[in-house]
Amino acid sequence: VFAVPAVLFTSRGLRRLRHGTTQRALAAVAELLETQGAARFEEIERHADIPEGRADDALRALRAKGRFKGRLEARLSWACSAQHEQRCLQSLPGIVLARGRVGRDQLGDGLRAPPEVLRSWVYAAVQAGQLQGYANWKEGVLYSREADALRAARTCPGCGGALEMVGRGVVACPFCEAEVLL
Repeated sequence: VFAVPAVLFTSRGLRRLRHGTTQRALAAVAELLETQGAARFEEIERHADIPEGRADDALRALRAKGRFKGRLEARLSWACSAQHEQRCLQSLPGIVLARGRVGRDQLGDGLRAPPEVLRSWVYAAVQAGQLQGYANWKEGVLYSREADALRAARTCPGCGGALEMVGRGVVACPFCEAEVLL
């Protein structure tokens, strides 16, 4: 009589140790990403009481169950909901245009995104024709400028060097590594 509950408890406990999460923890992860939009893995683990280093597994389990359809950046220890990414992609050009000059860290904090993801969002906005200006990635600054003025100049707005095409809608300065976003 006592053996059956002991076996069931042990198997459930082993399953939790193997996966590192419970259904309650998975629900907490899903709720966190719904409310905040994005989070670093450490924050996810703290919020959902998941063992350290297991946030990636929890997010993959949610994705397998169809409860997470966002962006998972395991290398960066960061994830965001699809809705959050869409909102950021829509608001990023307006933020840069309104400020004229914005720091990458300041923009990343406001959009809750690491620099690598922010850079990919900038390129996506350029490809969509929503953002023009230039980026000095070394200094971590984005500048909004009129595309016609940048096309006409043919010189780097940062150092005055000759510009070279590096991609669709992106021209780079080989001297200061600034990128003109057309």
